[in-house]
Amino acid sequence: MQTLKDYFSYNNDYSEINKIFYGLSKKMKDIHNDGMIIANFSSSSIVYDNDFNYEYKQIPNVFDVEKKNNNLSFAKLLLGTYLSLSTGFKDFSQVSTEWFQENIEEICSSITTDNFFSEYFLSLFVSGNNEYYCDYLDRKKQEATLGGQTNTVAYKKVLSNSASAFYEHDDEDELEIFDSSNKSALINEIFYPVLLFCFLVIIICFILIFIK
Repeated sequence: MQTLKDYFSYNNDYSEINKIFYGLSKKMKDIHNDGMIIANFSSSSIVYDNDFNYEYKQIPNVFDVEKKNNNLSFAKLLLGTYLSLSTGFKDFSQVSTEWFQENIEEICSSITTDNFFSEYFLSLFVSGNNEYYCDYLDRKKQEATLGGQTNTVAYKKVLSNSASAFYEHDDEDELEIFDSSNKSALINEIFYPVLLFCFLVIIICFILIFIK
């Protein structure tokens, strides 16, 4: 049986953090939806497997308060992982919430790894929001997808406008060609009959002169 502490003691890959803690957050949300709260956020008590098993219990009278405390404890465990992984994993789950609240801005500014969402932690520790980390990641993914769609629509609009301008220009060219063709046809209709008439007149005059 491998615990979260066991895993991070031998793995320091930052790219796996969000994947792991997304699963942990989702599991915590399911436990809360069942009316239970997590009793222990120590990394040595969380079993790291496909189910992310926690120690949990039921506290009906102060459920909302404990649910918020669970989110804060989760965030401390996650932040501690980001802070310590490069030098050797340390469990920050028992550090006081007040310490994190006082130092959260410095902590966030010191972490420069990819996929670290300082906005989430500032919202949790400073603004007092209580969003699950899995919901936050889902929301950011959706915003990125919608942003990409908006950019695609805008790009298509630019292309559409460019194409429209091209076709308008193309129509003008076609109009010029059409006008030129009409002019050529008009010349053919007028010039050649006149030329033929003049040629016939010359022949007739020549014949009359010859007869005389």
